[in-house]
Amino acid sequence: MHAGALFLTADIAGASAFVGAIAPRLSDVEFLVLRDARCAFRKPATGRIRAVTTVDEREISRVLGDPAATRFDLDGKALCYNDDDVLVAKFTFEYVGNLKESGRVGE
Repeated sequence: MHAGALFLTADIAGASAFVGAIAPRLSDVEFLVLRDARCAFRKPATGRIRAVTTVDEREISRVLGDPAATRFDLDGKALCYNDDDVLVAKFTFEYVGNLKESGRVGE
C-alpha cells in the first residue's frame, strides 16, 4: 500500500477520534487544523489496514470542562495494522482548533 494511502487512513481515523471525543461540544467547533504530523513506516503494508487512533484525553477533558474554553492544542496518535495485526505504520499528529464559547457543556 502506498504511504499516502496509509497517511490518509490515519488522518481520517484521527479526525474521527476527535469528533467522538469532542461530541458534547461538536456544534461549537469552528476549525480543526493539522499543524504537524510524523510517521514511521515499520513494515510493508498489504491488504486491508485498520487504524486505531487516540487523542489526548487531558486536553479534551479541559475543553469539555470549561465552557469558556475556545482555543486548544491537541495531540493524537494513530497505529495502522494489517489483517495479521502486524503494526505497519505509526503516526503522531498535532492539531490546533478553536471552539465558539458555549454557555454550558452540551448546549
